[in-house]
Amino acid sequence: GERALGVMMLSDLDLRRAPADWLRFLETVARLIAVALDSAQASLQRTEADVRLRVEQLQNALLGAVSHDLRTPLAGVLGTATTLQRNAQGLTADEHDLLENIREQTQKMEHTVDRILHMAALQSGRLNIKKEWVPLEDLLVSARDQVKAVCTDRPFQTRISKDLPLFRVDPQLMVQVLTNLVENACKYSPSDRAIELEAYANDAEIIVCVIDHGFGVPPGREEEIFTRFSQIKPPVGLGGSGLGLAICAAIIELHGGRIWVRNRVAVRGAVFCFSVPRETEPPMPPDGD
Repeated sequence: GERALGVMMLSDLDLRRAPADWLRFLETVARLIAVALDSAQASLQRTEADVRLRVEQLQNALLGAVSHDLRTPLAGVLGTATTLQRNAQGLTADEHDLLENIREQTQKMEHTVDRILHMAALQSGRLNIKKEWVPLEDLLVSARDQVKAVCTDRPFQTRISKDLPLFRVDPQLMVQVLTNLVENACKYSPSDRAIELEAYANDAEIIVCVIDHGFGVPPGREEEIFTRFSQIKPPVGLGGSGLGLAICAAIIELHGGRIWVRNRVAVRGAVFCFSVPRETEPPMPPDGD
């Protein structure tokens, strides 16, 4: 019935108006095929995205569980090593050095575990940001205080626009972004080179850049280094855990901003920048309030 009718119609089409009607018919078929292919591709992309999301959730759950189990024994080892150092009597210089090494390495492991837990919280959406109006200078004071151990006696230069508006951000999270970027700059540049920070704003964004005189970023890895556990081993030293920049990216994304890196052109070094949306500042309170 329907198949026979279709054959009759095609035959009739072929006999009466073959060139023009066949062209329109083929165009219609091509459009239908294109729509079907687009639909199939979109469905495949949704499936792949769902799988990636599920894998990411399982990874976060596993890392979070393992990290929680590690925190208690690490705290115990660190406390024991610290107590032994304070009460050590009759130990040789080598034994003192061993105790110091145990304490330092345990602190590093504890710091890495804390970062893993923080990363899992950021990516799972369990972390709520609490925005406040705050000047960049206040954030920098807190960040520099936290990187003293890594950036010992490092020259630090700032270039902040005089009319830089206030940030509306979560202060604790934004201090962590600045801390990670400055710490990263200190790790990947010679100890006698200055770390620079510049900040400026346009109509839509407030932009902050941390500039170093180090070894730069290998070409082609400018986006990869913001993913979790991505590491670049510097020519000198051991580098980091591969979590600091990923945490920065997650925090900036929560604030609706963006983060990127580029190598310097005239001299060696890298420029890490992030932006946050510029918002209308609250009105100043009346005099006397």
